[in-house]
Amino acid sequence: MAPAVFGQHGAAWHRDPVLLEDGFETVFTYRAAPGPDGLAFAIQRISDIADGGGGGWLGYGGLVEALAVEFDTFNNGSHFGILDPNANHVAVISHGHLRSEASHSYSLGQTTPPFNIDDGVTREIRIRYIPGSMSLFLENSETPFLQVEVDLTNIDGDSILDDNGRAWIGFTAATGNQFSDHDLVSWTFAATQQPCSDADFSEPFGVLDLLDISAFTSGFLAMDAIADLNTDGLFDLDDITQFVTSFLSGCG
Repeated sequence: MAPAVFGQHGAAWHRDPVLLEDGFETVFTYRAAPGPDGLAFAIQRISDIADGGGGGWLGYGGLVEALAVEFDTFNNGSHFGILDPNANHVAVISHGHLRSEASHSYSLGQTTPPFNIDDGVTREIRIRYIPGSMSLFLENSETPFLQVEVDLTNIDGDSILDDNGRAWIGFTAATGNQFSDHDLVSWTFAATQQPCSDADFSEPFGVLDLLDISAFTSGFLAMDAIADLNTDGLFDLDDITQFVTSFLSGCG
């Protein structure tokens, strides 16, 4: 993302904006050799060629309507108002719809992780966003090493997503007066899919099939509240009619 040369920065974005509003989980592996400055997973609604600044700005500083999860390997202190706590920290930073300056003045949460970010080891990081909360996990752990409160549709009163709940996602990195390699080894992303209709009972959501029919039938026979589609406290022909109508209408 940024070559091992002085004063470089770079970014790689998903080609199209992706749906983030309902939540997502992304998993990536990275490898960073010892040295400045670090890398970040970033969300922004500018374009697929957006590019921030180098050095302590980690390739995302300067973007507007953005959020970054930074893996910072250099202590810039108060230089340029960055206010780094140390030379090995992870932070979630956003200035809402205003220009992000990679400053911890806009940190939503930060930590010194239970590993050295730039020790050259290939590591897997998992980021899970549920509207209202973002959690970071190392490898297969289910205990987050960082968790922050955040709603992408309401950061200081503004959304960093477009009107369709989408934004570009990707990675940035930078070097400064010193340098190191920052390699993104692999990356997967999955948006959280919500039920598309009253008839969408079973995962995978967004598809109406026999699994949904089976789930509704089981719920109806068990008189489970999930099958009381008109919420009248009864399990009758009205619920069956509503399910069939929704099912035949599809997810469009």
